[in-house]
Amino acid sequence: MSLFNIPRRSDHISFLTLINFNTSNLNARLKYFEKLGIVPTTDLKAIKKAYRKKAFALHPDKNPSPQAQLEFIELTEAYEILIGAETESDKKFAPKTTEEQRAAKLKKARANYQRMQEMEREKDELYFTKITSGLQWNVFKWLAIYSFIFSTLLTADYYLTGHYKAVEQMIPYNLIPNMVEKDGELFEVHTDWASRYEKEPIRLNYSFFFHDLKSISIINGVSDLNSQLPQHIVSEFRLFENYPSEEYISYSSVYYLFPILHVFLLLPAYLLRYKKATLNFAIGRLLSIWVIFPIVIILTFSNGRIFHLFGLI
Repeated sequence: MSLFNIPRRSDHISFLTLINFNTSNLNARLKYFEKLGIVPTTDLKAIKKAYRKKAFALHPDKNPSPQAQLEFIELTEAYEILIGAETESDKKFAPKTTEEQRAAKLKKARANYQRMQEMEREKDELYFTKITSGLQWNVFKWLAIYSFIFSTLLTADYYLTGHYKAVEQMIPYNLIPNMVEKDGELFEVHTDWASRYEKEPIRLNYSFFFHDLKSISIINGVSDLNSQLPQHIVSEFRLFENYPSEEYISYSSVYYLFPILHVFLLLPAYLLRYKKATLNFAIGRLLSIWVIFPIVIILTFSNGRIFHLFGLI
């Protein structure tokens, strides 16, 4: 048969009948979509989401008013019909009083809502089991343990100083006032010192485990120290035991973010200890995978920290 053959009259009738049927069926369902507050759709997820949102507000446990109960019944009936769990004929009850019918409908609506909630919980439990078992969870577990150890070492380095180094002067960082730069680290010093630019003894403080340049110490209130003492004697004051000094932490180092960053890196270990099928756990897990673990890996290898830790450099 040619593709351009004109359909017979009976074909036209059948086609028009089908259109009329679908149109009437759609019009009959429009009121149910309006009850859920959404446009007509075949997306079951959108229908369930709209029902869950309205049912939560109208549920008798949340809103015991008679009007809310009636709306809850109608909402549940609309939802059941739209997902195909109930037909129009199912809405017909055996002859009862109005109060009995309403009580029966309310009981059924509550049961349907409870069933949907149980199905959602089962899905959440399956998802929780999936993400907390197997190779994926083992990798998360080891990365969480490493993040805990790394954060602990960073915290110890904040308080412990490994070695010192004395320098006479540091280079001003011209882009920002009162800033000096050393080995890629920026330090904001007080205005008096920045304005003088004298050769005062400066001590570089390096962390104990990772050998990071975490801070500098500048002798405070002794402006003529260099004129009083020979240079080899000045160098001996690297421990700054005999003069008051001020310590400045680098703006561009992880130690300036203490303790916010260090506590933040402990989140995966916390999830490992308090593992529960909750939304907070799911969000924390994603935050750990996409933010915390990359930060830990970057910090591990930047400035050669991991190599300094094991004495390789």
